[in-house]
Amino acid sequence: MTCEGDPAVAYNPTLNQHMAAWTYSPEKSDGAITSRINAQRLDTGGALVGGRLEVGASAGYAGNPALVYLTMAHGFIVVWQYLYSASSNNIYQVLLSDFGGTLQPTSAISALSSNETFPALASNGLNGVQFVWEAMRNYSSTGIDIYGIHQELPFEDKYLPVIFRW
Repeated sequence: MTCEGDPAVAYNPTLNQHMAAWTYSPEKSDGAITSRINAQRLDTGGALVGGRLEVGASAGYAGNPALVYLTMAHGFIVVWQYLYSASSNNIYQVLLSDFGGTLQPTSAISALSSNETFPALASNGLNGVQFVWEAMRNYSSTGIDIYGIHQELPFEDKYLPVIFRW
């Protein structure tokens, strides 16, 4: 059975449209569990605009997408977690154009050998994005921590260590 879930949506004020992103898990004849992130532009009435986009890797497990719109980039940043190995999720991103094409290829935000999950992001609306996610890299001593990174066009990394911890 094909499953879809983990929906997220952002608004593009320039074109008065939305972009939705979600986890898509197609049925596999061999029983393998795979999922990927799909995205779709929508008009303000909810009608589909253009075709469905497949974002990121096509094998393995990808989930928990989030997205924001950046006016100066004329596009949406989509972020998600990707199951890199049996015990390690990493955080990835892609920049999609106003019209659904890829402006920058998929890249890792955090790809350490720890379990990094549940990404979230916020934008200043112009050219800056703050990403945060859960990380278990210090789990034995501090439990689950929150890590973050701030990026601005042209997306040069400005890595921040633990920015807060609950």
